[in-house]
Amino acid sequence: MSPNERLKLVKENHACYSCLKKAGRDHRAANCSRKRPCSEMVNNASCNKNHHPLLHAATNLIGMLASTVKTKEALLPVVSAFVLGNNGKREKANILMDSGTQITLVRNDLAQRLKLKGKDVFITMTTVGGKKR
Repeated sequence: MSPNERLKLVKENHACYSCLKKAGRDHRAANCSRKRPCSEMVNNASCNKNHHPLLHAATNLIGMLASTVKTKEALLPVVSAFVLGNNGKREKANILMDSGTQITLVRNDLAQRLKLKGKDVFITMTTVGGKKR
């Protein structure tokens, strides 16, 4: 398989980018107990990023594009980024990038932890598979 095909397989199986183990939602390269820096060479120096060497050539995708949401009209990117709170804390979150949206939604638990101010709203969301929440 090519590195991009391997990366796709890792994503589809929700496996860790570092150890390649399918270990659940809370296991990822950032907190992997088996993580080791990549040993591949880049400009005569080790890559040293925390991903498995088998994913090395595809690493320009890791961390920049976490996944995509496919609708009938669009393919929307989801990025992983830090959100800075009013209390100086920052937390990593997944962010859906939709340039056509008219509202910004933040999970209540994240807003509370970061002391973000806003207006409470209740909405119905249709998730993958057509389930409404």
